[in-house]
Amino acid sequence: MDEYKITKCTPENVHYINVLFKEARSLIFPNDFYKKKNETFFTGTSYHSFIAFDANNAPSAHCGCYATLIEINNKKEVALQFADVITHPKHQKKGLFAALGKAAEKYAIEKNINYLFAIPNEQSEPGFIRSLNWDISHQMNVYIFKVKGFPIAKIFAKLRLNSIYNYCWLLPITKIFKFKNLDLNWSSSEKNFIIKNKEYFNYKEYNSNFIVKYKSLVMFIKIEGGLYVGDVSINGNINAISFLNEVKSFARLIGQSNIRFEVTPGSHLDYLLNQNQEPLKGLNVTIKSINKESSKFKLNITAADYDTF
Repeated sequence: MDEYKITKCTPENVHYINVLFKEARSLIFPNDFYKKKNETFFTGTSYHSFIAFDANNAPSAHCGCYATLIEINNKKEVALQFADVITHPKHQKKGLFAALGKAAEKYAIEKNINYLFAIPNEQSEPGFIRSLNWDISHQMNVYIFKVKGFPIAKIFAKLRLNSIYNYCWLLPITKIFKFKNLDLNWSSSEKNFIIKNKEYFNYKEYNSNFIVKYKSLVMFIKIEGGLYVGDVSINGNINAISFLNEVKSFARLIGQSNIRFEVTPGSHLDYLLNQNQEPLKGLNVTIKSINKESSKFKLNITAADYDTF
């Protein structure tokens, strides 16, 4: 490992993450994408990610660590979500993932950050379990519902006119239903959850998502192969059928033909969705507590809490 230098991301070197993703996976992000993603000022702390450089000072691997606020055991804490794990093909099988992860864990100890979590894909998960000794907390439940209606989004997509759909259909509708009072208790019925407040949603604007109020629901959504519902705040009591009908009604309004949810088993959203459909199995939530006494913690999360939302 002497041939590599592992360093914390800073405003001065964060642009190298874009370079790495472009060279390793041909993925191109806006120039300031990872700058905004690392600026988690709403938590009181920022820039926790780590990047490895080779002897020629070229970016070789990256482990994103993004701060968020959680409520656990009725106490507010800062947690780090690990994500955007990538190693350049030229530098694979050299232990860079483990080295970056251990550097991030050591840094978390120094900053008194106790709770670490990730929702890795199937390729990355073994690294967390075997190389970093993380635990699997639970497996997410996935619900996908079909929507009957005129598939406006699909038609525009087939015609390669997605930009016209976005600017002439999606954006005007979401602007009409845009919800501005963001200080809601999004997880009032749960225990141990990601805190969603106005500052959290302002931070999430680095990615393409919307908050809309439609009938009795306030929904945090994005369009990704359909209507992807990250989380829902419900005004009053609503039964499972009425809940799904309202979401489907909004999907039809924006011309989407399917809806996707990802939720923690046993949560209130899982309860409502499970009455309409049996869930598919999603990704595993992996966790690590620096303080071994709290190693059994479990976070109730939704798709809105993924780093990709």
